[in-house]
Amino acid sequence: MAALHHLRTRTNTMNPSRFLPLAIASLLAIPAAHASVDLIAVDGLSANMPDLSTETAAPLENGAPGNQLGGIGSGLAYAGGNTFLAIPDRGPNAVSYNSAVSDTDSYINRFQTISMTLAPSAAGSALPFALTPTLTGTTLLRTARALAYGDGVSAGLPNGEPALNNVHHTHYFTGRSDNFDPTRLSTNPFDARFDPESIRVSNDGSNVFVSDEYGPYIYRFNRKTGERTGIYSVPEISMVGYSEEYLTQHKIPYEVGLARYAELAKGQMLGDDQGLLKILFDPTSLKVLGVHAIGERAAEIIHIGQAVMALNGSIEYFRDTIFNYPTLAEAYKVAALDGLNKL
Repeated sequence: MAALHHLRTRTNTMNPSRFLPLAIASLLAIPAAHASVDLIAVDGLSANMPDLSTETAAPLENGAPGNQLGGIGSGLAYAGGNTFLAIPDRGPNAVSYNSAVSDTDSYINRFQTISMTLAPSAAGSALPFALTPTLTGTTLLRTARALAYGDGVSAGLPNGEPALNNVHHTHYFTGRSDNFDPTRLSTNPFDARFDPESIRVSNDGSNVFVSDEYGPYIYRFNRKTGERTGIYSVPEISMVGYSEEYLTQHKIPYEVGLARYAELAKGQMLGDDQGLLKILFDPTSLKVLGVHAIGERAAEIIHIGQAVMALNGSIEYFRDTIFNYPTLAEAYKVAALDGLNKL
């Protein structure tokens, strides 16, 4: 079924070049008791067209192309100007092929960037405006931390880990329902299976937030790279860079610096004695390889580590920087001192 996009507004006499943001504003501002909604334009994108991720074009287990656009019924978010972000469900799995995995497949989860423009319709048209949707981007969702993939044996399927993982040295989320760790709870946020249900854009436009039906979690992804950078849960979990599992698997030397919230004045003030911050770094160059946080406001303090990593910084930066007191950011200095004392 085609992914249809409708635009409605209260009147059709606005300037077309400014219509979209004004239309949305008018719908929010007019009291519901007095508002009327008129259909002004309609168009769509074919569900059978490919998206822009050519690397995932190979057929899935059910025979459907891995980059088939499919439907986008799980979520559509306004991203400013004429731009919208759309998220599909678990992929083109409408084909019945294996009930053991609920007919799900190894479709890599993603969101689509769509531009929608309006122009006056030709004379005699049924609607006053013509809507033109254009697919402008496809972003695959991933994480640097190792995920649990199913081996497929019980379902008679191949291993659920995407081949693209080895190409890009990362871990992609997929729609296949057996991609989970059977030794842990079904709410494990590090299962590879992902069933997106909605999408929203951060105020600064740099991140997107996607809810997971398997959750209950809301994940934060970098809008440009598709990397998961935060898990909104109780407690919060956030990470950037490599995990210990990845470094160990690839035989990359590393050391760990650890700070527990119970050691921090702010952690004690918040009553969080279980939270922690962990810094992974190269024991020779001291370059920061990864930062992991769990506990109160973990998704807020992770940006400090993200900025230092983006500049190829070392753990010495955290040791030498003065952090406000009392704050959770002070955990970076405590973790840095802990790690450097192990060398």
